[in-house]
Amino acid sequence: MEEDLAEKMVFVGGPRQVGKTTLSLSLLGPKASAASPAYLTWDSLEGREKILAGRLPTGGSRRGPRFENLVASHLLKYCHAIEDAEGHAMELRFIRDTDKREVDFVVIRDGRPEFAVECKTGEREPAPACRYFRERTDIPVFYQVHCGSRDEGDAWSGTRIVPFDRFCTELQLP
Repeated sequence: MEEDLAEKMVFVGGPRQVGKTTLSLSLLGPKASAASPAYLTWDSLEGREKILAGRLPTGGSRRGPRFENLVASHLLKYCHAIEDAEGHAMELRFIRDTDKREVDFVVIRDGRPEFAVECKTGEREPAPACRYFRERTDIPVFYQVHCGSRDEGDAWSGTRIVPFDRFCTELQLP
C-alpha cells in the first residue's frame, strides 16, 4: 500500500475548512488515510517540520519535481495571502526563452516582478539561467532554494543560494 501511495505527490492549498483533507486523500487513492506516510499536513507540527526540511515521502517519483512542487505550493500560498491581506494583484509564473533557458518561478506583484526562484535539491552553484535572466530582465532578486544548509550570495550570478526553510522564514511564506 505505501509503495502505491508514494508514487504520487499532491499539494492542495486554500482556506481552512474547505475539504482539502478529503480531496488530498481522494487524489492519493482509495487506500489512502491520514495516517499514511504519503499524507503530510501543514496543520501538524510534525508534518510542517518535514515539509520545511524537504523530507518528503520516498517512492518512485523523483525528488527534484517533488521539491519544485513543494516550493510552488508555498509561493502560491504567499501570492494568495498578499492578495487577500493587502489587495495587490499577484501572479506566479516561470520564465523561459526560445533556447529553453528557464527559471522555475517568478513572483509578480501588480504587474512588476518581485523576485525569481530556482529550485535545486542539492547545494549547487547558481544555475546559469539565473545570471542570464538577471542581466536581461528587471527582476530585482534571484533566489536558488535547496534542501541543504548553504546560505550565501553569488556575486557572479546575482543569485542568493538559500536553504528552503530559511527562504520560507525570511519571506514569511505561509
